[in-house]
Amino acid sequence: MKSGKCIFLELASSHAANEFIQRITEALKGDLSLEERSDANEFLRHFRPILDAATKNGFKVFTVDHSENFGQGIDINVRDVAIFRNVVKHLSSQCQQAIMFVGKAHISSDEKDRVKLSDLLRASHASFISLNLQYASDPGPDELVSWNRLCGGQLLSLKDKPVIFSNDSIRKQTPLWPHYIGGSREQGLWSDFDFTILIP
Repeated sequence: MKSGKCIFLELASSHAANEFIQRITEALKGDLSLEERSDANEFLRHFRPILDAATKNGFKVFTVDHSENFGQGIDINVRDVAIFRNVVKHLSSQCQQAIMFVGKAHISSDEKDRVKLSDLLRASHASFISLNLQYASDPGPDELVSWNRLCGGQLLSLKDKPVIFSNDSIRKQTPLWPHYIGGSREQGLWSDFDFTILIP
């Protein structure tokens, strides 16, 4: 029976989300390199607030990535198919609607002909809106100069609250910034997303 609101996370589907939190928290008590410690803290910074908010607001949380994706370099095309199948399974059995958190490469690829997660969802006639989370502190290329120019002249007030804007007014071939992947198209495009949430 469908329970209503769900959250899908880009974590291996073989483990529950709270298991990842517990494992990372325990690992931080041990002897980690500076890079490992930084990665662990970054993981907790992103996922712990999501889980706390989900619990508080009555969302069910599901991990939907490939069951063996533990930083082992599983091909993103294989992962996209696994995520898609898990999403469809949960939407057809337990969730009426959902919020999904995935990296930008699953929505906007640098490989021109790659079938992305967003393409698979579209082909299945799933109704969805894609949001690009962007930090205003990320340096932009010279031709953009400012976020206000990128937003088509819309004046943004970024004091302490995020701002959301439609990507409709951004030129279709404007590349995402900063560069997040190397490849034939250098990086994804702003037009691959419906909206952007700009975080101060």
